[in-house]
Amino acid sequence: DMCYPICGMCYLVRRDMCYPICGMCNLVRRDMCYPICGMCNLVRHDMCYPICGMCNLVRRDMCYPICGMCYLVRRDMCYPIHMICGMCNLVRRDMCYPICDMCNLVRRDMCYPICGMCNLVRRDMCYKICGMCNLVRRDMCYTICGICYLVRRVICFPI
Repeated sequence: DMCYPICGMCYLVRRDMCYPICGMCNLVRRDMCYPICGMCNLVRHDMCYPICGMCNLVRRDMCYPICGMCYLVRRDMCYPIHMICGMCNLVRRDMCYPICDMCNLVRRDMCYPICGMCNLVRRDMCYKICGMCNLVRRDMCYTICGICYLVRRVICFPI
């Protein structure tokens, strides 16, 4: 009884060449008792791996991207491409990022300016800048000078 390892899940005896070892906790896993990482195929002990919040498949810690805002695991096939920030290419979880209301592309929080009047997200190609105060203006938040056609913020020009 002191000469062989025991499977931590099914408690059946495993000969040393008969079982895989969890690469994280080194506990013995019987072949039907452990999950396999779908990306690296290394054995993960049931308490040792994170689960993808979208597909619930096992991800090894080096095999998946992490949402930079909520830190939940995202499997690479589980999020659509529009959930990637177009500027920094970091993965955004679906509830963690703002969407530009003009182009609907994902903007990471450090990647876009905010309209100072309506506070809606503006993608870098979607807004105009007030030529006097340089604050970002959403398309409904600024007026255009009828003579020079530069964008004027409402408090920057006389009526």
